[in-house]
Amino acid sequence: MRPHGSATRKLTLTNSGDGPATVRIDQFASDGAASAGTPSAPSGVPATKQAVPLKQGTARPLASVLAAAARAGHGIGSTRTAAPHGTSTAPAAARTGAPAPAWTGLPDLPTPSVQGVAGTDQGVVYAGLGAGTEDVTNTFYAYDPSSGAWQRKADAPHAVAAAGSGFVGGKLYVTGGVGPLLTVQPATQVYDPATDSWTEAAPDPYTIAGATAVLDGRIYEVGGLTTGADATAVVAVYDPATDTWSKAADYPENIMNTQCGATGGQLYCAGGVTAGGATTDAFGYDTAANRWHRIAALPVDAQCATAATANGELVVAGGIVEDGQAASARAFAYDPAADWWAQLPDLPGPQYYGAGATGLYSVGGVTADDSLTGAYRLTGYDQAGPVHLPWLSLSRGTVTVPAGRSVTVTVRLSGDRPGTVAGSLGFESDALHAIAPLPVTLTVAARPAGHPTGG
Repeated sequence: MRPHGSATRKLTLTNSGDGPATVRIDQFASDGAASAGTPSAPSGVPATKQAVPLKQGTARPLASVLAAAARAGHGIGSTRTAAPHGTSTAPAAARTGAPAPAWTGLPDLPTPSVQGVAGTDQGVVYAGLGAGTEDVTNTFYAYDPSSGAWQRKADAPHAVAAAGSGFVGGKLYVTGGVGPLLTVQPATQVYDPATDSWTEAAPDPYTIAGATAVLDGRIYEVGGLTTGADATAVVAVYDPATDTWSKAADYPENIMNTQCGATGGQLYCAGGVTAGGATTDAFGYDTAANRWHRIAALPVDAQCATAATANGELVVAGGIVEDGQAASARAFAYDPAADWWAQLPDLPGPQYYGAGATGLYSVGGVTADDSLTGAYRLTGYDQAGPVHLPWLSLSRGTVTVPAGRSVTVTVRLSGDRPGTVAGSLGFESDALHAIAPLPVTLTVAARPAGHPTGG
């Protein structure tokens, strides 16, 4: 770099495909995770994996009560099919991309957790409940990345699976679900990490086993089952400040096993099972208008997948696909600003009924080796989203690259303080190929002693 802090570089984007590609360039801070976690996309390097299916003919029975519910075609497993088998052959999405980092394995949960809960607070992951090897469980754990181990926490008052969950005000709220022997459990259980204790709040009078997300300090529970065990479009809203439940506008269709998350002041849900079978439909909810609107469809008809919001996006990983016939390892991130889905690295193997948490974590669920205790992390997905780097500017933030052509973007770097600053550029596109985030550094040399500062 040139002394005293300025430089100009050229960034060339080449489209080797047979159609035009639109690319958006985002800036990310360098905190050890930002550059690694940028949802990126396209330009001549194909994604290394498209799907990791279950082996042909290898059934994946669920733990105890969940398996029985799925086979019966009702309850909390699937409205149509038993545990999935076969080969996932869904084609790549029309809009995908893939970043460089991969999922890494964490120590297994000490006990099984299928359709359990998970949440992140102050960098610590809390997870548990769900189905064990015999029935639903109330065991609960915390994982601190600094120690690299799970620690047993206070048991929840009620054993429950398929519950909703979300952190609000430093407390984890666990809403509804299915209790022992498929009993309806509408209780709202509240865990306080500060005291390692549970209390109970107002029960959910509307639904159980819906997909949940936290928006504006409230917990939204989308679809699931009514207390009469019917699939529903009801959207229940819990306000911890008043300990009350209310309803928002109904989801556009009766839905079960969907995946939801909230970011940027809106709620987003994708996939799941409707009366007509598994769906790729996806919708956003505007709180001000109390109205749902259609967004870009999920690339696969996933249900029972891990879901969480991170880096300003809704991430959906794994799940059951092909109308309930196969399990998947594929992962996608929905970008609300661009209204498209980017392909992320595959999970280490097919996984469904896992619980998701920002960080990004997928905990428990059923994996290809029949493990019910697996835990994985996709590093870099722990930020609120892209940022503006004050020392970096681009001549264009979005470009369209014609087929077989290249487009050049000017990157300008400048700073007036000695030292080194670092960040990264992330790329998202509507193409089918991927490039890794691009690290960027600027080193500003100290001025020699006696060097004039003006002029």
